[in-house]
Parts: sequence; C-alpha cells; structure tokens
Amino acid sequence: MLVLETYNNLKAQHPDAILLMQLGDFYEAFNEDAELVARETDLAVVTVGKVKMAGAPCSTIDGYVARLIEKGHQVAMAKRKG
Repeated sequence: MLVLETYNNLKAQHPDAILLMQLGDFYEAFNEDAELVARETDLAVVTVGKVKMAGAPCSTIDGYVARLIEKGHQVAMAKRKG
C-alpha cells in the first residue's frame, strides 16, 4: 500500500509527533497514532485489514489539532500537493 508506505516514511522522520496525512477530504492517522488520536479526541478507530485508522474531515481538522496540542502532543501534518 503506497499510502501506508509514505505515511511510515514520514512518521520515521517525525517519530515524536502525531502524524496526520491528508487523504482526499480527510486527514488520517494510522496504527498507534490512530489509537492516540481517538483516545484524545473521541474520534472512532476503523480497522481495515491490519491497519488502524482515525481521521477527521479537512474542514474540521483545526479543532482536533488544537485539542491534541492543548493536551501536550506534537502534531505533524502531511498535505497532498495540488
């Protein structure tokens, strides 16, 4: 899965941050970050195969990021080009 490979490469560059990656109209966190985001923001975790995901629409992501930062987390965001 190219998306997950890209996510994992970016996560390796920012291991201390929660990584949110834009996929279409949503920002998604995967695996351990998904579980953390869900706990801290009350978003749901969805499991697809062996991959856990938690996300929010791009239009509301600022509020979720603010909540994560207020709780002391670092957040990195990967936005698609174009």
